[in-house]
Amino acid sequence: APPAAGRVDRSGLVGAPPGKLVGPAPDTAPEVIGAIESALAASGLLDAWVAPDGTVGLVRPDGRSDVVLTAGSPAPGDSLAAVLRPLPDETVAPDTVAAVLRAITLAPTAERIGGAAVVIGRDGSFRLGSAVGYTHPTDATFLGAPVQERRRLARLAELDLLIDANRAEHRRFTD
Repeated sequence: APPAAGRVDRSGLVGAPPGKLVGPAPDTAPEVIGAIESALAASGLLDAWVAPDGTVGLVRPDGRSDVVLTAGSPAPGDSLAAVLRPLPDETVAPDTVAAVLRAITLAPTAERIGGAAVVIGRDGSFRLGSAVGYTHPTDATFLGAPVQERRRLARLAELDLLIDANRAEHRRFTD
């Protein structure tokens, strides 16, 4: 996912955002993944940072984190682990990613769930403490390697078109 406004350069940090660490479970409907991705993006969690120790945080220039979820706090009831699976990663172990997923409650809608600190709704809603939000679900564009590969190939095709147009423009001026 593109970094949210205000994110610092993370190139020296060990870890990765959830969008690179998880993919959809095989039996999860694409529209559910799209709604979950939309809610994660709107809540700021899609590009949060997952460190190897299982801490998720939005990185600030002073090195502290704005939002922290620890892998050791399992959510009551269903969690994101029901619809997302860890992907292989060199810096964050799949067990750590699975524990982070288990810490986030999954519900039909986050609007009516009280008590849970972080809730992602299957309808595109989210809850962060007492803050509740809703975003219009879209197709997933970041969660999972196949989706990321499709996005990469589409971007390469766009770039090929731009290069071809640039070459044609150049030929027009040099011929």
